[in-house]
Amino acid sequence: MSTITYEHKFREQEAARKKAQLDKKNRAVFEHVLNKYNIVEHEANYQLFLKWSPVLTMDAADYLIKNRPEGFQIDMTNRQALIEELVELLRDPTERRMTAHDLHTKTVQLARKTLAELRQYRRSLTFKQEHQTADSAREYLKSVRNCARPKYVGYEDMPLTLTIPGEAVARSAKDALQWYAKSDFWTFKNHLVPRYGMQQITDVLNQQ
Repeated sequence: MSTITYEHKFREQEAARKKAQLDKKNRAVFEHVLNKYNIVEHEANYQLFLKWSPVLTMDAADYLIKNRPEGFQIDMTNRQALIEELVELLRDPTERRMTAHDLHTKTVQLARKTLAELRQYRRSLTFKQEHQTADSAREYLKSVRNCARPKYVGYEDMPLTLTIPGEAVARSAKDALQWYAKSDFWTFKNHLVPRYGMQQITDVLNQQ
């Protein structure tokens, strides 16, 4: 396969990596926006901000919220509506998990919380509903931690398999690295090492 084809494949991979990094940064900014303004927390609002500011910043978000340019139709809410949603999530008709008195007490406590605290509490409640077993919660948290805190800081985590151009079936990462080191050292040195780091590559190659 030609060098041009190699270059095209790696350019596509690099573009995908940069897109994922930008999305991560944009979502972090969006979380700050949620903690500052009474907007509905859903994907449509996030995408609307990106439509107007592909690289989202707080300055851009502040401008859009305060000036509301034509076409920027953001879904808004208010503290009371958010508190009422939390109350409904907490409500237990059987009163086994939470009595009416406990719910009233919790409602008073919620009224004293900041917007950021209310949103975080909502996420914790929805998380518990979506992961009702301990095993489900542990698996989810494990996957999030693995994504959030890579072992090799500053580099991507290497997948278990890598596809060599021209081959239909992916090889194990170790086999693929050995192939690149022997048959295509230019790609190994100029693409794989900057992307995954020499320490991670060495660790993979030393796996038994």
